[in-house]
Amino acid sequence: MGRPLQPERKADVLVAAVDYVLAHGLADLSLRPLAAAIGTSPRMLLYHFGTKEGLIAEVLSAAGDRQRAMLGTWVTPDAPPAELLARYWAWLSSAEADPYARLFFEVYGLALQGGAFAGFHERLATDWFWFIEGRLRQAGLAADEARLEATLVVATTRGLMLDLLAGRQTGEDRRRVDATMERLIERLAERTARRPHPVMSGEGAIG
Repeated sequence: MGRPLQPERKADVLVAAVDYVLAHGLADLSLRPLAAAIGTSPRMLLYHFGTKEGLIAEVLSAAGDRQRAMLGTWVTPDAPPAELLARYWAWLSSAEADPYARLFFEVYGLALQGGAFAGFHERLATDWFWFIEGRLRQAGLAADEARLEATLVVATTRGLMLDLLAGRQTGEDRRRVDATMERLIERLAERTARRPHPVMSGEGAIG
């Protein structure tokens, strides 16, 4: 029987690995450069995570947890959906969120190709959707209506974020993107105005 894992040391390695992947992405990820950058060895990475695929899985999970923890600081039970979307966009469109957005789109593209990333596709596609749908139901929308509205919100937000990332590479003015999001927020506020607010049990995850 092998030696037990060292949880404290593994936790430190995982934090450093998440920072590295957020900065460099996954496309050219190799154990040797990663290990050198975070002060460990390829052997220790395999010791802690088993395989490169196991390392990537834990890095993506930890990155998602980190993002959800940041977003959770402004999610309040009584905030209307339009206000939550405005807060979310304020963070998502900031430079602080760029590494998470770039990683999201990279992993989403890899997941569509199947293989080792196939399991991440459903999680990436649904976490934020279920959260928004739940808040829309809480705001009084019927189930079918909330599902369609959540689909519109999630798809538009992701499209605008992709536009924003591309625009930062080309120097394009972001006012068009922000104005489009403002229109979506206004529409959402109108759709949920003067609705009954039933009590909902539980909250979806953000991601």
